[in-house]
Amino acid sequence: METKKALIINDKQIALQNVILELSNKAQDILSNVDLSGILNPENTIYLSASEIAKELGKGWTGTKVNEILVEMKFQGKIRDDYYPRIEGVKSGCCHRTIMLKYDNSKTYFKYSISWTIDVVQHIKKFVEEKEEIANGKEE
Repeated sequence: METKKALIINDKQIALQNVILELSNKAQDILSNVDLSGILNPENTIYLSASEIAKELGKGWTGTKVNEILVEMKFQGKIRDDYYPRIEGVKSGCCHRTIMLKYDNSKTYFKYSISWTIDVVQHIKKFVEEKEEIANGKEE
C-alpha cells in the first residue's frame, strides 16, 4: 500500500508565523524592511511560479499553459481558481508550497501558493515530448 505524502507546516513554523502576523499587524513598517526568506525558506532554494517556468520554457509558453500541463501531468489539481499539489508533484521533488507574507490596506496575512524548483522544467519538456511522440505515432 502506498503511503500518501502531504506538504505539512510544522507546529513551530505555525507559531512563528502567528508571531510575525501579530507584529506585522502592529508595525508593518518594521516588517516591510525585513528579509523573512531565511525563516520561510530555510533551505534557500529558489522557487518559480508558473509564469517564471513559462519564461524558462520559451516562446509560446504562458503561466496558464504551464498550469494546464502540470494538471495534465497530475503534478497539481485545480478546484475553482486555485491549484493544489498532488502526490505526483510532491514525489517529483519539484513541488513546494510557498508561504508569503502579504499586505493590503486593511490586513496582513500569509498567502500559500504552489511553487516549483527549476527541475520541473525538464519534467514538463519530457512530458510534452512523450505526448507529441504518442500523437505522431497515432497519425502514421
